Amino acid sequence: MRERDRAGVISRRSHLDEDRRAFNILRNNVVSMIRVAKDSYYQSQLNPSLNSRALWRNVSRLGLKGANNDLGHCSQDPDSLNSFFCSAVTVSAPPSDTYPHCTTAHSREFNFVGVTPDQVISAVAGIKSSAVGVDGFSRFY
Repeated sequence: MRERDRAGVISRRSHLDEDRRAFNILRNNVVSMIRVAKDSYYQSQLNPSLNSRALWRNVSRLGLKGANNDLGHCSQDPDSLNSFFCSAVTVSAPPSDTYPHCTTAHSREFNFVGVTPDQVISAVAGIKSSAVGVDGFSRFY
């Protein structure tokens, strides 16, 4: 970095193209070294093999953890959004042979199972947390 800084001073004083090229090469090398060092540091701090406590401590310490509810004002009615997304897909009944595959605990297959609106309401009502989602709405909205 000192060599780059010295080359920068020389380049600014001399106004010669060769001095400017030498400075640009040194500057680019320094920028590249800094980029590699930052990448290596962040990779070590955010390594998925770390336990979750250490990983989240590093996320907080690095300033990467932001507020979930800082999304601004949502001008759309949640019911109209829900209607839009629900109308965008067609629901078909699953084949009758789908359910036998889901009965074993060690099955390697994955299948979606249909649910009723009452089951959804029951599941949401059973949530104990009052946290808000990424949309800024709590389950009490």
